[in-house]
Amino acid sequence: MSKFTWTIDNFSKLNGEKQYSKTFDANGNKWRVLIFPKGNSTDHLSVYLDVANSDILPEDWEIPLSCRIFLVNQIHCNKSINKETMHTFNSHESDWGFTRFIPLNKLHNKSGGYIVNDTCVIEVEVYGYYTGPIDKDSDSSVAIDPVEPVYIQAQSLLDSLPKPPSLGFGV
Repeated sequence: MSKFTWTIDNFSKLNGEKQYSKTFDANGNKWRVLIFPKGNSTDHLSVYLDVANSDILPEDWEIPLSCRIFLVNQIHCNKSINKETMHTFNSHESDWGFTRFIPLNKLHNKSGGYIVNDTCVIEVEVYGYYTGPIDKDSDSSVAIDPVEPVYIQAQSLLDSLPKPPSLGFGV
């Protein structure tokens, strides 16, 4: 797994146009985070992962990838927002992500914790290549329910705890 953190200072001074992070390496490729701070034709922060070196890749390239994008809550880390996806990036679709990541009014709420001292923090975790079946004739992206991994972790923890003693009341 590779992890990248983009600390965006002077967030309020960004115009509505797309903004790119610096380039980072993950899984042998060059990536960058792409945001629309005032939304991509929506009233939400839009966040995407972009193949930074797509212009030098061979014709008809494909990169199946699994990743998670976080909007860090700088006051209450447990309120950070994360979205996970699996997608096959290709020569026709070199960026992928979430047009409606968080409503702008929630993002800019002064007590919300997403922008603190005019700084916003976005993290990306790249897990590796998605190895599931890919149908080139259809959309190969899969949205992952962010609650399921938490449920599995909680269930594993509960299963590992010692069982309470039986009180012998006939069940």
